[in-house]
Amino acid sequence: MGIGGADIRHLILVGLPGSGKTTVGILLGEKLDRPCWDVDRLIEEKIGRTIVEIWKLEGESSFREKEMASVLELVAAEEPSVISPGGGWAAQDGALESVAEKAVTVYLQTSPSVAAARTDASEHRPILHSGEKNRNAVLESLFEARKRRYEQCDVTVKTDERTPEDVSIEVARLARTLLG
Repeated sequence: MGIGGADIRHLILVGLPGSGKTTVGILLGEKLDRPCWDVDRLIEEKIGRTIVEIWKLEGESSFREKEMASVLELVAAEEPSVISPGGGWAAQDGALESVAEKAVTVYLQTSPSVAAARTDASEHRPILHSGEKNRNAVLESLFEARKRRYEQCDVTVKTDERTPEDVSIEVARLARTLLG
């Protein structure tokens, strides 16, 4: 999608909840000397509500609109950055295409069982509290629904059996090759 364009400046990390987008993003930002933006945190700061509150009061579709707008705002910035949207961002129609000229998308490929083991039962992941008690089943369902979109990313990096540090080193190496 985004590889090769002169305006490519940003890296966007994509994957299931628990794939390491935020953790790897922070490490990657340090390695590449770029700011790392956790889109969920940006939305919470801008709106003054938690993600869970936004989902409960406004619904998932309202959250996804805010998420899309936030990512587009970040990729419009001149300063190169690392962007970590929620796991569902890339699954939205047109999301990957909307950033293709400004960003390289990196799919942090994680199996649903590993993602389930990495995620906690905290309340800040509303998608994991959809009434289903089994996080593994929820993540398996999300994976099946999103897999096709995730696989459309520019680069895939496997994260199972790897530390966030190892993953960030690989993504940094790829970024230096792709972005110069």
